[in-house]
Amino acid sequence: MSNHNLPSIESTTAPPTTRLPSPDGKPLLTSILLGTVIFIGGGVFGAAGAFLLSEEELPEPDSQLILREDFPDIMSARVQERFELTDEQRDQVRGIFARYVPRMREVRHKIEPQMREIVVPLSIEISEIMTPEQAELWRQEMKQRAVDRLGGPR
Repeated sequence: MSNHNLPSIESTTAPPTTRLPSPDGKPLLTSILLGTVIFIGGGVFGAAGAFLLSEEELPEPDSQLILREDFPDIMSARVQERFELTDEQRDQVRGIFARYVPRMREVRHKIEPQMREIVVPLSIEISEIMTPEQAELWRQEMKQRAVDRLGGPR
């Protein structure tokens, strides 16, 4: 049996890889920032949806934990429980979180206005398909959610 009709490995070329466009030539950083935006957006939309579907008071969403002073303690305790860390490992993880928190907060602070630019028109568009009574309730709930979960409308 002959394999003359099959291309040789040498004659095949791999398709070109696609990199995310980045004005500063740092596609990895762009990917990380985009992932962070998506993560925060998921927290915002998830919290709003859960609130609308639940009549019970919701626990603080994970996307808000970074604002708490005890964030390194909370996260290191979670990691300890999940991965069965020793107390020494937990303390090391706490220190690592404590070092990164200022930068994480800085990035979040930069991204929040962009998220609001998305969430505000989304909320308006949803209210436009509602009856006037539904829309008023929607606006009240979204305003309260902004106060409760996002530190208030800015």
